Amino acid sequence: MLRLTSDYSRHQKILSLGLGLAVAFLVCGVSYLVQERTWIRFMENLIQRTWMDRTFETYGASGRYVHSGAAFMDPVFAEKLVLVVFDDSSLAAGLEWPIRRGLYLDLVQRLEKAGARTIALDILFGARGPDPQQDELLRQALARPSVVVPYVLAAHGDQMVRSGIYEGLLDDWTEHDYATRFGFTKELTDPDLRVRYAVLEVLPIPSQPGPSNYALDIVALAHFEGISPAEVMERCRERLFNVDLSLPGSPYLFTARTGRIAFFGSDVSTTTSTMEPPDSHYQEGQIQVLPDQQARVARVDVPSISDFIQVYSIQDILNVPEDQLEGLFGHTVDPVTGKETPNQVIAMVGVTILGGHDVKGSEVGAISGVGIHANVMWNLIQGNFLHEPTFAQGLALVFGLAALATLVGVFLDVRVAGLVFLGILAGYWWMGYRLMYDGYWTTGGTKLPVFLPWLGALASFGSVTLYNVRAQKVARDRFARILQEVAPIPDLEALLGRDGLKVGSEERVLTILFSDIRGYTDLSEGLSPVTVTEMLNTYHSAMGEVFERHGGIVFDYQGDAQMVVFGLVPESQPNHAAAACRAAAGMVLRLEELGATWKAQGRPVFETGIGICTGPVAIGVLGSAQRKQYAAIGDATNTAARMQGKSKELGSPILITQSTFEAAGEEIVATYLESVRVKGKKEPLQVYGVDARGMAELTRGRV
Repeated sequence: MLRLTSDYSRHQKILSLGLGLAVAFLVCGVSYLVQERTWIRFMENLIQRTWMDRTFETYGASGRYVHSGAAFMDPVFAEKLVLVVFDDSSLAAGLEWPIRRGLYLDLVQRLEKAGARTIALDILFGARGPDPQQDELLRQALARPSVVVPYVLAAHGDQMVRSGIYEGLLDDWTEHDYATRFGFTKELTDPDLRVRYAVLEVLPIPSQPGPSNYALDIVALAHFEGISPAEVMERCRERLFNVDLSLPGSPYLFTARTGRIAFFGSDVSTTTSTMEPPDSHYQEGQIQVLPDQQARVARVDVPSISDFIQVYSIQDILNVPEDQLEGLFGHTVDPVTGKETPNQVIAMVGVTILGGHDVKGSEVGAISGVGIHANVMWNLIQGNFLHEPTFAQGLALVFGLAALATLVGVFLDVRVAGLVFLGILAGYWWMGYRLMYDGYWTTGGTKLPVFLPWLGALASFGSVTLYNVRAQKVARDRFARILQEVAPIPDLEALLGRDGLKVGSEERVLTILFSDIRGYTDLSEGLSPVTVTEMLNTYHSAMGEVFERHGGIVFDYQGDAQMVVFGLVPESQPNHAAAACRAAAGMVLRLEELGATWKAQGRPVFETGIGICTGPVAIGVLGSAQRKQYAAIGDATNTAARMQGKSKELGSPILITQSTFEAAGEEIVATYLESVRVKGKKEPLQVYGVDARGMAELTRGRV
C-alpha cells in the first residue's frame, strides 16, 4: 500500500528541513549574482516565448484574436493612431527607398489636412543630402509644429548627447521645440534577438544632474495630448522598471526607465528591396541594423496591425485628392449636437519592407521599427506594459517555491513527494501562463520568472530527497546489522523489501546443531552473575566466529545452549552436513583454548556437548501478529537436541545421526558408537562420534 506521509524520524525531518531551506537561501544568493547573465535571460525568454506563442496560437487558431479585438483594444486607440508606411504598394507604385526628402513636406502637409495633430517620423536624417533643394524642403517639413523627430541617444563621457540627425535640418527650432518634439529611438533586444523592452526615459547620472531624455513614443503622445512627457510616464509607472544602460561613447552606466512590451500585431511587408541608397549620407531607416535577423526570427501566425488600427501607405496619402483629405481618418460624432468632426490622430511614419533595414524580431515575429512604435504607443495609452515582479519579489518567488518543495520532500513519502513536486512545477507553469494569457491584451498580464524558481525548487527538493534517501539507507543498513545479530534471517534483503514478516514456512533439508555446556548449573552456583555472564559472552562470541566461518546461523540462545542451522547460506553449501561437523570440531578445539586461559585466571573450566542431525525441516516464521520468531521446526531439530543430551552418556563431545554421517560422506572423521533409543522415536538411532582432532587434521591435509 502506498504511504502518503514520510516515516522519517523527528531528528531527520529537522535536519532535512534545514538543509532544504539552506539550499533555498543559497539559490537566492546565486540568483542575485547571475540575474543578468545572458543564459539566464535566454532561458527565461525561451519559457516566455513558449507562453507567448501558445497565447497567439490559441487566439489565431480560434479566430478570437481578431474578433476579440474590441475586448482588449481601447476603441479610442484605433482613432488616435494611424500608421503611414513605405510598404510593398509604395514600392510597386514607383517610389524609391529612401524617398526624396522633398516629398516629406508634401506628405506632412497632407497628413495635417487629413487630421494629424502629431506626425512622428520614425526615420533618421543623419547627414546632409546630395541635393540642397531637397534638404531645404525637408527642413521646412521638420519645422512644422506637428512634426516629432527621432534621434539616437549617445554620450560624451558622463554627458548625454543627441546624434543621428543633421543639425542643419533643425535651424528653425526653438528650445521649446527641442523639449516637445524631439525623442530618442531605442529598444532592447534579448539574447534570442527579439525586442521585448522599450526604453522610455534615460536619466542623467547623479553627478551630472540635468533633464531626462524621453523616447519618441513618449514625446509623440505628450505632444498629441498637450501634456508633459512625465505625465505620460505616470500612467504606466507601476509597470516600468529601471535598468542600467550603457550608451555609445561613455564608460558610465545611465539609468533607463523601461517597459516590457505587450504586442498586439505585426506589420512587416514581404518584399526585400535590392535597391541601395544612392549616397552613403542617406541614413533613413538604418536604425540598429541586424542583417541576418529576419532569418533568425520565427514568424508567428497572428493578424496584422492593420486589423486593429488604420494603416496607409505613403503612396496612398500622396495620391488622395486634396478635397478628400479632410476627415480621411474618420469622424467623431458629438453625442449632444450630433455634429461630426474629423478625427485628430497621431500619424507614425516609417518603413515596413525588409529592404528598409528597420526590421527586428519580436514576440509576433518580424516587425518593423514603426510597428514596434505602434505597439509601444498602445501600451502607453492603455498603461498595459507587461508587469514583471521586482527583483525582491522574484527572490521571494524563488525562495517560496524552493521552501514549498522542501516541505513536500520532508513530510511526504518519497514516491508521493515526487509526484507532488512535479505537480507543483506544472502548477507554477500553468499559473504563470494564465497570469500572462488572461490579462495580456487588457491589463498587460504578469510575467512571472520561471527558470530560477524552478531551479531553486529542483535544488531544494533534490538535496532533501537525496539526503533522506541516503539517511534512510544508512538507517536501514544499521537496522539490518542489528536485526541480523538478533534474528537468524538468511533472506534479510528480501524481507526488508516487504512490509514485514509473513507467517508461514517452507520445507528444506538442513543440518541442525545443538550444543550445551555440561554442568552449567553447578558452575553458575559458585560464581557471581556478572562473571557467569562474562564467561558466557566470551564463549558465545568465540563459538559465533566458528559458526560464521563454516556457514552456521544461530537460531536461538537459551542461556548456555544454542541452536545452529547449516545449509541456509553459501558458506555451508553444498555439503552442510560436513560443514556442521567441521564447526562442531572447531567448537571443541576453541573451547580447549578458552579453558586454558580461564584455568590460568583461576576460573572454572567447562565442557560442551554437541548433537547434530540432518533432515527435512519447516523453516520460516512462527508466531502471531504481535510476536513472531524465525524458526526451523521438524524431526531433525528434535533429534539433534536428543543427540546433544546423549553426548555425555556416550562419552563423546560430538554426536551425529546416521543421516548426517551419510550426507557428510568422506569429508568427516567419525566412528560408529552404538544404537540408542531416544524419546519420540520408535526405532533406535545409529549414532556416530566425531573426532575433533581428526577433523582438524583432515582439514589441514586438504588445504
